[in-house]
Amino acid sequence: MCKTKVNDLIENKSNIVGIQVRCGDYYMKTNPDETHKTNNNVDFLKIKTICQQKFNNNYTIFFTTDNISLLHP
Repeated sequence: MCKTKVNDLIENKSNIVGIQVRCGDYYMKTNPDETHKTNNNVDFLKIKTICQQKFNNNYTIFFTTDNISLLHP
């Protein structure tokens, strides 16, 4: 099922840039007892600038994370 969703998202796209930001499962509801945190300061603007230069604005970003707050700033 998950593979089908991914295939639907990336179908007919080229220059797919995959970004995975791991935050040590601290933010996952299934791991409330985790005690460590990682730095959530990801420089998305820098990533975007590099992608624009490298792919001449012809790219798609596929983003995954275990920290929901990175999806909803």
